[in-house]
Amino acid sequence: MGRDHVRQPPVIAPEPVPVDDPGVWEKWDPCGNARTFRGTTFTAHVVPDSPFHLLGRRILEDIRAEGIGEDYGLLPLSSLHMTVLDVCVEQDRAAWPSWLQDSPDFPTVVRRQLDRVISSGIRGPGVLRMAPVTVWPLDWALSIRLAPADETTTAELTRFRTEMAEVLEIPLQTDYEFHSSLGYRLTRWASETSRLDRLTERHRSWAAEVPEVDLAPVAFNVFDDMLAFPPLYYLP
Repeated sequence: MGRDHVRQPPVIAPEPVPVDDPGVWEKWDPCGNARTFRGTTFTAHVVPDSPFHLLGRRILEDIRAEGIGEDYGLLPLSSLHMTVLDVCVEQDRAAWPSWLQDSPDFPTVVRRQLDRVISSGIRGPGVLRMAPVTVWPLDWALSIRLAPADETTTAELTRFRTEMAEVLEIPLQTDYEFHSSLGYRLTRWASETSRLDRLTERHRSWAAEVPEVDLAPVAFNVFDDMLAFPPLYYLP
């Protein structure tokens, strides 16, 4: 007598799990749309079509080709930059320095900060030579860590960050890791570690082919979300 056919239950693909990071969800909704998240910062934008800019494009194209683009809030290449010094965000009013606490709204904060930046006469880094160090694990983020390529750049970044933090009366994170972000991790899947490790190593090998990052001069920027960081003032 033949064996009875046993109907197998359908295989149901696991659902992605949102990352447990409140800071991410301040900036992104569950569908990958950028939320309004206003603030000010100092950045140096990556020069378009430079080797590092093309590296960013290559990585983003690979993420999409691998079918995991929806697991990240991807950033446009036009905004690719290196943050030099974080200043403040609108929603964290308690962290604003005392001289800004009486500001009626955030546009006033931006104007007052800009006036102080310009009147300070502080010069931007005279030398800004940065090099890719590594690609952070894709399970965590979609970012490339950067480091000064020489001692002069290290000294100039330290000088600028210290002087500007003092003028604006903001905290200075002395152990800050410079980086350029291509996206934010939004969701995770079970049993994806080996695949992401493989992709991370691939991207690291690509980054190793780029010896230096071509950067525009440092600017004071305002942003409404994570998609664009328009400059208000380029440091002399």
